[in-house]
Amino acid sequence: MEQIMNPEQWKKLSKEEKIEKIDHLLEEEIRPFIAEHGGGVDIIDLIDDKEVIIAYEGACRGCPGAVGGTLSFIQQALQENLSPDLFVTPQM
Repeated sequence: MEQIMNPEQWKKLSKEEKIEKIDHLLEEEIRPFIAEHGGGVDIIDLIDDKEVIIAYEGACRGCPGAVGGTLSFIQQALQENLSPDLFVTPQM
């Protein structure tokens, strides 16, 4: 699992480094579970160092369960491990 960062560490990272940390956490903690259901998730952008735009793939695209359950799971994991200021928005 990704090492928990303090807010000062997070602020010092470049946008690219932040996206890399987010992607690593998704790869380790989120994607394996989503893949079991035939889906996937990609990072589209990070806006203002807070809003993580994601896109669901495969079976997760258009699934109400993806937008409900997995969205809050992803957001919780990011907030607990990287920055409490992060929130996730699915690309529709």
